[in-house]
Amino acid sequence: MTPAAAPILVVAEHAQGRIQPGSYAAIHLAWKIQRLHPAPVQVLLPGNDPRAAAAELARRTGLAVMAIQVPGPEPSTSDVAVDALWRYLVDHRPSFLCMASSTRGLECAPPLATRLEAAHVTGVVDVLAEGGAILMGRLGCANQEIHFLEALTPTVVLNPLPGAFDADMPTPSAPGPVAWHHGPRERQRIVSRGFLPAATDFGALAAAKVVVAAGNGVGERDNLTWIQRLAALWPQAAVGGSRTLCDRGWLSHDQQIGLSGATVAPALYVACGISGAPQHLAGMRGSGLVVAINTDPRAAIMREADVCIVEDLTRFIPVFLSLVEADKLEGQ
Repeated sequence: MTPAAAPILVVAEHAQGRIQPGSYAAIHLAWKIQRLHPAPVQVLLPGNDPRAAAAELARRTGLAVMAIQVPGPEPSTSDVAVDALWRYLVDHRPSFLCMASSTRGLECAPPLATRLEAAHVTGVVDVLAEGGAILMGRLGCANQEIHFLEALTPTVVLNPLPGAFDADMPTPSAPGPVAWHHGPRERQRIVSRGFLPAATDFGALAAAKVVVAAGNGVGERDNLTWIQRLAALWPQAAVGGSRTLCDRGWLSHDQQIGLSGATVAPALYVACGISGAPQHLAGMRGSGLVVAINTDPRAAIMREADVCIVEDLTRFIPVFLSLVEADKLEGQ
């Protein structure tokens, strides 16, 4: 008999009773690998008492979930989580181990890769099969190209680039099974004193189906009103912007899009007065339909856009809004 393929495992995260969105992106990465490398996909969920979160994860994904008990208070520290995961992985070595590109995921992935003697690839944006091997794609050349790498180890640890893989879950036909695994009882080397809320929260941008982003081309701060009115046309929209506007204080830093801000992947991205610096493009490249409004037809954002509007945003947006309003009145 042909031996069963090593599983594709996903390490999920939960906080305050909620599964973190990056976990679902890691699951989508695992599913994409599974289409190229047939093997069972299973989710590992470490925590002090992750049973309720594990049941939610199994219901939303239809996947088998292994709840791994981590000793000590919640939230557990990374060193204890790594020890608990290792106790399971040492007997269930995966072909691929997918983890979110969150603070916790990027803390736990390197030591797990070391213990597994595995390759570790971060910032994964795509995978493909070639010559019987699975290749991992990462952005290169100022994010203008995708470079594909082949791992030469039996196990590969992967962190997907935020926004590169969908975080929405299709409705499964039935919930997956949930099992329970007891972690180690060693004394923690680091003691958690709890969490303080971060100064910035990219949650609104991450959840938005439409993002309207403003750049230096808005000209004056008062012109941001047009950006806000344009975003108000859609029920699940958020306003974002370039680092320049956030540094000026025109937008808050939790609205910044780019390498030093949020990474977004909405269905529609409207770039208003944005030139298209590589740092900004890296934060929105996973978007669906990209519309750029800019007076410069040679701006870098125009090469990324599906629809290019060469016009001053303070002229185009008011006309567009008036046409939308007129269409609404005719439909009444």
